[in-house]
Amino acid sequence: MKTATKCEHNNTEITLEDQIRCKDCGTILESVEKQVGTANSAKAARSLQEEIAVTGRYIATTFENGFVVFSKTRNNIKEEVICRKTGNRFYHIIKRLSMI
Repeated sequence: MKTATKCEHNNTEITLEDQIRCKDCGTILESVEKQVGTANSAKAARSLQEEIAVTGRYIATTFENGFVVFSKTRNNIKEEVICRKTGNRFYHIIKRLSMI
């Protein structure tokens, strides 16, 4: 008897039709987030986020949870680099892709 396993959509790609698709199960996704870095202070998190933004040529657009949100738009995909506080002194830098 085969049991159904839930796909976590960790392996994604952008198709030629400008859609975000899971490579494992083939589901078309509206948005996906991936952790690209961690830091143990707000200053280090801000610095890492800015380094990623400059390297990827992102533009500062808004604020979210006290941090700047950097974004850029390619075709129908909006890419954002955000920072989230996950603990007392722990921060995650996250890259979020979403369809417009």
